[in-house]
Amino acid sequence: RGPTHRPVRSRELDEDVAPAELQLHASPIAEVPGLWLASRDACVDGKALVEAGVKAIAVFGPNADWLDRDSFGGRVHVYPRAENGALITNLKETCDFLTITLDDYGAVACTSDERGSDDDGGSASGDGEAGAGFVCAAYMIIAKGKSAQEAADAVEESRPGCGLKAHDEFMKNLRFLQRNGI
Repeated sequence: RGPTHRPVRSRELDEDVAPAELQLHASPIAEVPGLWLASRDACVDGKALVEAGVKAIAVFGPNADWLDRDSFGGRVHVYPRAENGALITNLKETCDFLTITLDDYGAVACTSDERGSDDDGGSASGDGEAGAGFVCAAYMIIAKGKSAQEAADAVEESRPGCGLKAHDEFMKNLRFLQRNGI
C-alpha cells in the first residue's frame, strides 16, 4: 500500500519537506482545536499521532480491532452504523465522546474502519476518510452550531481530498442534522 495522497495546497509548494500533518496522514480540523481527521494507517500503531498530542480515537465503522488501543490509553470509541445502515442512530454517543475527550484530554482523531478488504489493497469498497470526515462535520453541527455546508467546508479545507462533500449519503445526513438535530 502506498501513502494516502491528497491535493497539494499552494503554500505547501514552497516547503522543503511535507508539513507534519501530511507526514502523519492526519490533519487537524482548524474549526475545532484538538479535533483531527486521520487515515486508518496513521492510527494503526498511533505513535506519530500520540507524538502530535492526540489522546484518543473515534472510529467510524464496525470495529477497531486493528487499532493499538494502548497507544491511546484505551480511549477508543467505535461508531458503528445502525443495523439498518442508518448513520444518525449511534451519533449522540460519539458526539458525547468527542466533547468529553476534547474537554478532558485536548485532542482526539477521527478515523474510519470502513475501507476495502486487504485483498484489494484496502481502497475499493469502504467509505474511508469520508466517513471519518462525516463524524467531524456532524460534531461541528451538533456541538458547535455550524451549518451542514460550513461543517463540510471546514473538514475539506483542513483535509482536501477526504471526499466528504462528494459523498451523497453523508451530505444528506449532515443536512438532516442541521434541520433536526439528533
